[in-house]
Amino acid sequence: MCLTTGDIANEEIARDLLNAENLVQQVIKKLVMERLSEKTVSLHSSITKQKLKTFASMFVVRMAKNKHNVM
Repeated sequence: MCLTTGDIANEEIARDLLNAENLVQQVIKKLVMERLSEKTVSLHSSITKQKLKTFASMFVVRMAKNKHNVM
């Protein structure tokens, strides 16, 4: 539950929030192994963004524009 708004998180958001620390630790371990220990990936290569669900993602409205209609 979000204290400021009173919104209740769905299962997906709750799972991502509860597992965020573990997911980040896994990403860091992978980064260190690939880029520093094994040197199989360049140190300057892009790091993939973790797209975790948060309370802000509950209310995202996607807008699609067509030539004739706006949804």
